[in-house]
Amino acid sequence: MGEAFNPPLGHRWKQLEMRTVCGMRIRINDPGLLDDLVESLRRSNCPVEVTGPETLAVESPSPLLTSEQARKEIGFYLAVWQVRHPEVHVLLLD
Repeated sequence: MGEAFNPPLGHRWKQLEMRTVCGMRIRINDPGLLDDLVESLRRSNCPVEVTGPETLAVESPSPLLTSEQARKEIGFYLAVWQVRHPEVHVLLLD
């Protein structure tokens, strides 16, 4: 059988750097649903950090995506979440 691919440490660091370059800060108007949004994004493989009572930071779901691709994919996840919560407003801070 084949061996597992294990990229050199330097390559893994570049992947981590790519993830942080694609980060987005998000604010919602209903703090009671912040945890629901966080869990939804995490299920989509997005690293998420709660940064305040109404804000979070989300990173690219894949180190293989460009910044533009990651922003579009995260935007899609947010749009799907908003369909389930039409009363909540989501604001992209950057």
